[in-house]
Amino acid sequence: MAQILVPVQSQAFAAAQAPLVRLVGWLVDQWQGAMKAARSSLQPREPRTAEELIEWAGRYEATQPSYAADLRAAAVRAQQTAGSVRA
Repeated sequence: MAQILVPVQSQAFAAAQAPLVRLVGWLVDQWQGAMKAARSSLQPREPRTAEELIEWAGRYEATQPSYAADLRAAAVRAQQTAGSVRA
């Protein structure tokens, strides 16, 4: 039967390795979270309310007035529809 001799220094290195592995895992998790947040912030988000449509219209007014008018019309329609549903 063969014996494997492990130097004492290797055991010390192995013991010190566990916190290093946890640190690297934590850093990877932080990096992945930051990248996910960056990707989601770069994704275009669609407006969910009539007020958001009106905000968007204000942003597009200077460069695309026709589109801004369409957004405002959609906001008015949404408000009218919501009003008729509640009544």
